[in-house]
Amino acid sequence: MAEFVSRNGPSFEDVIREKQSGNPKFQFLFDGGENFDYYKWKLSTLQSTRAPPDSYVLSLIHLVFVLSLSLSLSLSLSLSL
Repeated sequence: MAEFVSRNGPSFEDVIREKQSGNPKFQFLFDGGENFDYYKWKLSTLQSTRAPPDSYVLSLIHLVFVLSLSLSLSLSLSLSL
């Protein structure tokens, strides 16, 4: 479950928690439930080692492109003066 939540986000966990609230097999999702501490530790570990989402990487690439384009235009303008 921690793997799915780390990939799909906290809203996925909320849905499962709501749908499985009476199911003893899912009590680890609730504070005080059996194995809750282990689940939170595992989730935290997975989230900290997961690669950034593609949208984040693409945003960084876009930012670098825009900054380099801006720098190129600035240099061109200053050289033409």
